Amino acid sequence: MATAAQRKSANSRSASTDLVDPKLVSEFDTQLSSLRADISDLTATVKAMADDSSRRATETASSLAKDGAEKLRETTEVARERAMVAGDDAYAAGRAAAAQVQGNVAQNPFAALALAAGIGFLAGALAKR
Repeated sequence: MATAAQRKSANSRSASTDLVDPKLVSEFDTQLSSLRADISDLTATVKAMADDSSRRATETASSLAKDGAEKLRETTEVARERAMVAGDDAYAAGRAAAAQVQGNVAQNPFAALALAAGIGFLAGALAKR
């Protein structure tokens, strides 16, 4: 036994079906299926584009990181070489200064002794304060 609401619903469906041309309903269903296929294709295309962009970004970042690491290695090597040269130059300058002091002491032993005594006296006076 159908209720009044069920009979009314069934009657309204049959009435609305009678009002719409079956060809139009069929064409609508065809267009809707086509639209769904197009949306599916667009989704696949967007996903492919996103995957490609991600891959390219990863490759670019990797390449930049490798280039940066290589430049850092080169810069470090140049700095190390310059530090070694500067150290060698400082060592040579110190040896030359020591040789010059030894030469001056050998040429003027009394002046060197007086200078050393004066520096010692000055250091002692400052230490007392």
